[in-house]
Amino acid sequence: MLKLARWGGLAAMVGGALFGVLTVVIASLPGGCIGEGCEFSQMKNTGFAVPLLMLALLFIAAGAAALVVHARQAGRLGKWGGVGAVIGAVGLALLVVGVVTGGLIEAFFFAGESPLMPLFVLPGALVLFAGLLLLVVAVLRANVLPRWTAVLLVLGLLTLLGFNEQSWRAVFGMPFGIAWVGVGYVLWTGRIAIAEYPSRVS
Repeated sequence: MLKLARWGGLAAMVGGALFGVLTVVIASLPGGCIGEGCEFSQMKNTGFAVPLLMLALLFIAAGAAALVVHARQAGRLGKWGGVGAVIGAVGLALLVVGVVTGGLIEAFFFAGESPLMPLFVLPGALVLFAGLLLLVVAVLRANVLPRWTAVLLVLGLLTLLGFNEQSWRAVFGMPFGIAWVGVGYVLWTGRIAIAEYPSRVS
């Protein structure tokens, strides 16, 4: 379990750092269109960053999986933590499928954004957020992370609500990346709680 936590921690640190840096880069690009404004102007060209964001999320997912396994083996994850992990995995899968298929369709058939992207990306993002919310709540109740790391996770998840890749608000994703760097550090260094709170979370 310790070896899994260390590798999961390394993945979380890499994914969190990559996610945070990419949000700053995207925020620094010229603004794109939002909503009905896209009828008159083009969306921001973030094609280079979206696949990297998906890669960052996959690394973060690996770290989250290590955290879930640790909490479950310690008897502290609880049913809502397990539900959150499953929902989050479904949301991430929808995002990845949407980005990959959308990118392929765009590259071979369309000059602009693929019409299939909204069918996967927006639902995937919402489902992923819901899963992460349940997982973060379960982790907070389980007390398997130091308090400062739990606070970072909550702040990162809340600020993610303001994220928009078409404007400077993309920078709102940076705290989310920083939070997972913190979680990864705790997993990597083995400072995750083991015996302080032995009761099972339901």
